[in-house]
Amino acid sequence: MAKSTRSISLWLLAGCLVSLAALASADVAGGQAPDAPRPNDPAPPPAPTLIPPTPAQPSGGGSPGPSTGTFSPPLGPAGFSGAPMSGPRFHFKFDPKTPIADLLPVAPKASTSRLLPDDLAHVPEVSFQQPIAKGEKALEQTAYTIARINHVNGKKKTDAYMVAMMKQRSDLSGLPFTLGDACRMKGERSADFARALKVVRTCLNLQVSVTVADAATKASQSFWANFQARSGPEDATLPRSRAQKDSVTRGQIAALMQILGPETPALRRGLVRYLATVSHPEATRALARLAIFSAEEEIRHDAIDALKVRRDKDYTDILRDALRYPWPAIARHASEALVKLERNDLLPELVAMLDEPDPRAAVTKEVAGKNVPVVRELVRINHHRNCVMCHAPGSMESVSLQPGLTPGSGPLEPKMSGMGMPVSLANPLAAEIPVPGSPLPTPSQGYGSSQQDILVRIDVTYLRQDFSLLQRVKEAQPWPEMQRFDFLVRSRVLSEAEAAANRAELKKREANGQAPYRHAAHVALRELTGRDAPPSAAAWRRVLNTH
Repeated sequence: MAKSTRSISLWLLAGCLVSLAALASADVAGGQAPDAPRPNDPAPPPAPTLIPPTPAQPSGGGSPGPSTGTFSPPLGPAGFSGAPMSGPRFHFKFDPKTPIADLLPVAPKASTSRLLPDDLAHVPEVSFQQPIAKGEKALEQTAYTIARINHVNGKKKTDAYMVAMMKQRSDLSGLPFTLGDACRMKGERSADFARALKVVRTCLNLQVSVTVADAATKASQSFWANFQARSGPEDATLPRSRAQKDSVTRGQIAALMQILGPETPALRRGLVRYLATVSHPEATRALARLAIFSAEEEIRHDAIDALKVRRDKDYTDILRDALRYPWPAIARHASEALVKLERNDLLPELVAMLDEPDPRAAVTKEVAGKNVPVVRELVRINHHRNCVMCHAPGSMESVSLQPGLTPGSGPLEPKMSGMGMPVSLANPLAAEIPVPGSPLPTPSQGYGSSQQDILVRIDVTYLRQDFSLLQRVKEAQPWPEMQRFDFLVRSRVLSEAEAAANRAELKKREANGQAPYRHAAHVALRELTGRDAPPSAAAWRRVLNTH
């Protein structure tokens, strides 16, 4: 049969919504005003006064003028089309005496998760709140969630709402949240990240005529050719110090790692090749993460080859942590990487693992003054439904704008950036939360930023994922069936019964010859040394003549 040739958008081949967070962060979507409580639900927070909104008026007039560059921006959300920023559609008024606990969302019902799942599709899912129902009220419910968070943060201090969530919600308290200055990009760093996001989105949107049979490969080649053509001029056209160039590089690596995380293998192999050309510690760390967390063997091998000429100290901590990651496949990948990188300096680490308990086993720790069983476990977050769990709410006024924009400004004539593309008419560091029932934007478009009621700040990131995948979601329409999930590790307090079940299951698996962490360490020791010994620390210390 003759091959058909057609024009294929890169975003269709990518198959995943563009991420917004920096540095491999999870940015997830959510928001809900309380529905009528069910019998077993906690009482909903007191309803605020909803003040009828006044019609939104653009704060500036006119249409964007013609661009003087060669790049023609595609139509899309405000960030590309120049749609004017609208004023708030909803105005909520809260009683200042309302306790913070009454303003927190209703927690989702705990799902019955499998004990020590072997499939990533069965990993426990964590959510900000119960899912918002599709319908006319979805936008208002999302805006209500944002209003509650802003009300609490305004009364107390920055991130007060998230602190309260961590105290009240046992399912969230063990997640690796970062708060305050540690989770905020500032100044030049945020501007460079915004520019890099725009380049990646633009290159995903460009079309290439290819045969269906090799679409993914041709699309990847086109993306990387366009990315390097558009990102390269940045250093040449802008006078920058060494620190400023460092900021540009970090922004580009962060945007690429975040957006391309769940993309096609062809695009991610191209990512490895690109990072191999970047002489920067952050590129080295990105290569190490790809060598550990990539599902595809060829991508891991390419990343490991690139690491062979990098400084060990820039990525050793990533490999060391991966050896005890609470998902056995990651530990196996780390073991394989140690062998291929000939990291004999880590032999003592591998020997110690032979006598250590399984990293997924419950251990006793002191929590709130009590000794309780705690387990480290992999969890997943739907990227599109939990934005406010990973990002602070924001408005155009609260986010540092790109050069050429002022808070509250209307449409401006496009200005060409150093990357040969127009500066966004809406701030790419402020993004709308996807609303259930409304179609998701394409990856090349990113999220819109014209609706102030439902904006989050992507320069403020509370959670950063370890890796991302597309997974099937039931009854997803009008959203795609395959949606992005971000994976990270949670520490969770167990009941005594849960701890006993955890230990019993691990003991049963070990009796059946399933001791994946010990096996990974043992294989690495044999490969690195060319020797053999029983899988115990004492035996290998005798072989290696160490103490």
